[in-house]
Amino acid sequence: MKHLVAPLVALLVAALGVGLPQGAGAATAVSGLDSYYAQTLVWTSCESSNAECARLRVPLNYDRPQTGDISLLIERVRATSPDRIGALVINPGGPGVAGARYATYGQYFLGDAAPRFDFIGFDPRGVGQSMPIECMSDQLTDAFIGADASPDSPSELSIYSSVSARVAESCRRHAPDLYAHVGTYDVARDLDVLRAALGEQTLNFLGLSYGSRLGAVYADLFPDRVGRMILDGAINPANTATQLVAGQARGFNDALRRFVAHCVVQRCTIGPTQPQVIRRINALLNSLDSEPINVGGRTLTQPLALNGILGRLYSNEYNWTALEADITAALKGNGRPLLAAADSFIGRNPNGTYSSNLWSALNAVSCWDGGAIPNASRLLRIARAQSSTSTFPEITLQLIMSALPCHYWPRRDSESPKEVRGPIGGSILVIGTRHDPATPWKWAKELAAQLHSGVLLTWEGDGHTAIGRGSRCVSRWATQFLLTGKAPQNGTVCQ
Repeated sequence: MKHLVAPLVALLVAALGVGLPQGAGAATAVSGLDSYYAQTLVWTSCESSNAECARLRVPLNYDRPQTGDISLLIERVRATSPDRIGALVINPGGPGVAGARYATYGQYFLGDAAPRFDFIGFDPRGVGQSMPIECMSDQLTDAFIGADASPDSPSELSIYSSVSARVAESCRRHAPDLYAHVGTYDVARDLDVLRAALGEQTLNFLGLSYGSRLGAVYADLFPDRVGRMILDGAINPANTATQLVAGQARGFNDALRRFVAHCVVQRCTIGPTQPQVIRRINALLNSLDSEPINVGGRTLTQPLALNGILGRLYSNEYNWTALEADITAALKGNGRPLLAAADSFIGRNPNGTYSSNLWSALNAVSCWDGGAIPNASRLLRIARAQSSTSTFPEITLQLIMSALPCHYWPRRDSESPKEVRGPIGGSILVIGTRHDPATPWKWAKELAAQLHSGVLLTWEGDGHTAIGRGSRCVSRWATQFLLTGKAPQNGTVCQ
């Protein structure tokens, strides 16, 4: 779940139209889907990796498949063990992150289990090389990211509301057909077509961050097609958009407090005590609101500084040393390191372009998924109420207000966030990191409780998601589950 802060759009679940299927049989009952389910993937060498590549045809609109196709990029790294178990599909998060290249990361994510699976990555519809949705120019993206999402006056609130509305209008204008069909339920149905094209009776799936929502929705739509499924950095699909951004605000406040405590123990260059470090970080953010720091031909503004800080918090203490150096430099009037951290996090190139269509896809997917969003004035009241008790008020204001663009998105009654249930038998392994800033542990607990077969595994760690973070305990349980289907006891904790 790549969360970008200025403004941040939360990752919310949606439901498509009418007659949502319960199992693959119902999915193929819609006239015109048989050819999609019967297709054979043609694998060729990939241009940019050592994987094999193929294109998967899926309908633009599952309710009206005759209206045309979307072609999705699929990558595969074949199992190397003679004891092959099957294919395993990964979604690394987002929405808006191109996932095809993650086919080559099997060893990193799966360790000893990797040789026994064909590792499958894919760019979801509207993302990367799968008919990318392009509804935000580089200039609009700069304006969107640079907008002050913690307005101090009616005029600032009006400006922020205006740029938020421009994002919605731009998507409607530049992608009139595609933008209405990129929600999570569309992608979940694509997953089932991919499962069939891979020749698999069930879907083995690793979903990280936003990928956990995608996996949970798939399990609810196709309960009889769920294989071995791991949902790491889990999201509660029943949360409203406002609940999600408010939860993230608490999560990132917790993460930054833990950074401060760690920094002081390590003789922090920001200040000698925790209260002093907290005051200086808040003072920096407050000063940047009115007096940005010049960095060559650009400026380090408050929204960009927040992106730089929160981007560092996605990792654990291995990235905290860099965060300490970035903040220390900014306090001394050098905004270049923190601006560079922000650019890296948001995908901005030195020439002012953006490295992918992440921002277009992030907004389009999240806003279809998110349910109703309050108007600017109501959302600001919610943000101010929570920020009044926050350690870092600007973080809370920015994160909660970042949901405002979705207020201007069309709504469909069927797209309200809801609980998911999934299959009754078997197990779905839900992993939560205790101090995950982007997907708080509470959400993993809630998702595991919703799912009929949910099993909660907790890692007492920092940073976003658990697999691949160095916990041998998490790795051992994930590997065992993928190889044998045996999950840990519900509520197991990895120290």
